[in-house]
Amino acid sequence: MTCKACQNKMQRRKLDVPFWKGKQFAVVSGALGWECAVCGERVFDEKAAEKILAALSERQPKKFLK
Repeated sequence: MTCKACQNKMQRRKLDVPFWKGKQFAVVSGALGWECAVCGERVFDEKAAEKILAALSERQPKKFLK
């Protein structure tokens, strides 16, 4: 996959995705996605995005995906 921001090659890997959930900082760990090593752009497919949203709906500020 090519990065739309800088046109470099992206790598598929497990990523930590940080979010603010209200006043709490939440981290979803192990989300499978694409990341550009040059500019840091990240892309997730629909399945990964659904898992991230499901993890954020949990009450715990930290959730691990497998």
